[in-house]
Amino acid sequence: MWIIDPQEGTSVDDGAVKISGRSTAAGGKLRWEILRIDGSVETTYLNGTVTASAEAGQSGAFSLSVNLGPGSYEIRVSQLQDGNPAQDLNVDTRGFTVK
Repeated sequence: MWIIDPQEGTSVDDGAVKISGRSTAAGGKLRWEILRIDGSVETTYLNGTVTASAEAGQSGAFSLSVNLGPGSYEIRVSQLQDGNPAQDLNVDTRGFTVK
């Protein structure tokens, strides 16, 4: 699992924020969660699932777009274990700011 954008510690404009990356599980289901950071308090802001591409040459690529207002956030993306969707595997995170 590798989140490519946004990169750690970057600032992005408010509105539609594109999140992209790669998974080692081509065609696999991924869980994503965006946390809003207020000081030392992390609160789940948005979450969902996305499927990584299984296409030749794009194997494992994923992307999604979410609307975010100004603030500090963390994105977490993980692979879902087959047969046990409650189990997150290979979690990657990135902290970023929306201005």
